[in-house]
Amino acid sequence: MGIFEIGKISKLTGMKINKMIRYAELRKQGDSTVTERKEIMIEHLEYIEEKYEY
Repeated sequence: MGIFEIGKISKLTGMKINKMIRYAELRKQGDSTVTERKEIMIEHLEYIEEKYEY
């Protein structure tokens, strides 16, 4: 998935802009940032799950 697709999905699901920017910065830095990028996505997934819990 490219950065534009990730950005579009992140925006649609309510990810804060500063988180999107941080993710993009980390992605530019390469594979050494995979763990931190994964943490950002996991944190956002937890946010989505809480927000849309019935």
